[in-house]
Amino acid sequence: MKKIIYSLLLPLFFVSCEKYELDTYPTLDGTYRVSSVTMTINENQTTHYINSGEVVWFPIVYGPLEELVIGETKIHFSGNMLYLGFIQNQWGSNWIYDYNIRINRNFITGRWVSFTVTDYNTPIIFNIIEDEIEYLKLNRNIQYVNIDGVSIGVEYLITLYREGP
Repeated sequence: MKKIIYSLLLPLFFVSCEKYELDTYPTLDGTYRVSSVTMTINENQTTHYINSGEVVWFPIVYGPLEELVIGETKIHFSGNMLYLGFIQNQWGSNWIYDYNIRINRNFITGRWVSFTVTDYNTPIIFNIIEDEIEYLKLNRNIQYVNIDGVSIGVEYLITLYREGP
């Protein structure tokens, strides 16, 4: 009788001890500061913006995403919202601009792949190249803009360092 009870309980002991959980991927939520921008024009002329205070102007984008200042521009992700234009004064601190974003994930790995911001009815897609706990690297695929009748292809790589929640 003892052997029958042991033979029934022993498999339950081994099977029921392990709890299976799916891996979770960290969220994008948090405040980031622009630390560097690499701009490539026509696939052969590359400019790196890394010095604090340098202004990077994006000729294809309009509105608050048109200009980033290295070391000063802050970007905040919260759920499906993107906030820009951080101000701090005697009344407190606030974000001036807020955008709904659509975040895309890889269905199999759960990794963040890209997000889309709509500014002035224009969707702007940023590919997430690296998503680490301390930083985020974004890529904007080559976009073509006409300047003085000449078509110029511009591609961006933006590095953001996390400042806090």
